[in-house]
Amino acid sequence: MKADAATAGGGLSWRGNSRETIDLVGKLWDIECRHLLGKLTRAEYRHALVALRGDSARWRSPTANSRRKIDD
Repeated sequence: MKADAATAGGGLSWRGNSRETIDLVGKLWDIECRHLLGKLTRAEYRHALVALRGDSARWRSPTANSRRKIDD
């Protein structure tokens, strides 16, 4: 993965194989697995991802994008 691809869209900066990166990937894996197994609701899933990114002070409603009209 290239550094510019890792930071696209405001994502986490690329840190190579540092301990912090490995820890974040492990936490993300745990969130994804719990969501896929049905142990997290969609809202809990999105909230967990926002908290992992570190910008939990502001997070959007899970249905914010689904309310837009498709045939504009």
